[in-house]
Amino acid sequence: MGSSCNFCVEPDPRRTTIQVFNADGSNGHTFASGIRNAVGFDWDPQTRGLWAADNGIDKAGDEMPPDEINLIEEGKNYGHPFVIGRGIASPLADDPSAADRARRAAVNPAFELPPHMAPMGVSFYTGTKFPAAYRTSLYVALHGSTDRSSKAGYKVVRLVMNNGRPE
Repeated sequence: MGSSCNFCVEPDPRRTTIQVFNADGSNGHTFASGIRNAVGFDWDPQTRGLWAADNGIDKAGDEMPPDEINLIEEGKNYGHPFVIGRGIASPLADDPSAADRARRAAVNPAFELPPHMAPMGVSFYTGTKFPAAYRTSLYVALHGSTDRSSKAGYKVVRLVMNNGRPE
């Protein structure tokens, strides 16, 4: 469930989380938290790990923050709203002690994309039409962002996976 704002502590604890439910909609619970807007996710066909793209905050300038590709693990927190990228306190945080606590507990992204690329989906290619080198790569669709002084993104990129991690 994505964030309702650019930067805030959500009053609804389900926001900025990945929720898990039974097929009938019952027994909902938080699988992972601190994820601003996980707009796409897929399971690695080799490791069965859950991967998600996450859009960073806006209004922090052209060069901050990176968008993220995260290996989502149960019970982990990925830092939003206080942490961006690899353990950097959010420039919008007005509570340094909360940012410091969040930074110590947050999981770093597995891969950082340039700022404001706006990843809109991730998918592992498991077909056979592409050459073998392209199979099991993680593909990321980038929407691009209006929160930059010059346009960037607007493409699909390939992340080569090696031992279950992007290179």
